[in-house]
Amino acid sequence: MKKLYIKNKFISIGNGSYVEDETGTNVFKVKGKVFSPTHKKFVYDMDGNLLYIVRNKWWKFIKHSVFIYDGKTKEKLFRIKERFFSMSYEILDKKMEIGIAGKLFQGLTVYLNGTPIGVFKRCGLESLVRDAFQVDVQDENYAPLLAAIVIAYDNLVDNRRGEDK
Repeated sequence: MKKLYIKNKFISIGNGSYVEDETGTNVFKVKGKVFSPTHKKFVYDMDGNLLYIVRNKWWKFIKHSVFIYDGKTKEKLFRIKERFFSMSYEILDKKMEIGIAGKLFQGLTVYLNGTPIGVFKRCGLESLVRDAFQVDVQDENYAPLLAAIVIAYDNLVDNRRGEDK
């Protein structure tokens, strides 16, 4: 099992950061678009290839949503949205069934077609100062997708709290 760490920088124009593995090696780069009303973020591999685009829904009245797009085709892959009057979340996808279940500080499990592909949770005391997550990856093929899902989840939580990140 591989571990990933996703940590927002304390100060960053455009919300840029890196996703690190358990050895501290950067494995993905996250760049935010400056002055983006949808808080758009781009997930790249370390060779500079765009893997995923994460952006918030433009109009939100009661429920917030975040979209994940394929970096190559720009096709919308997922929408992560809140359930009505609830802090639980669901992922809607046309091609595969993906779900998130659990509690953030105990661990949220991400399921693909009913099989767990990873678990993420906040990183203890560090999360009090900045957003920091630990991701336990079951299958390394899904590591970039899990990173994008955690970034989208963080955007959704920030939206709910009314933060502009």
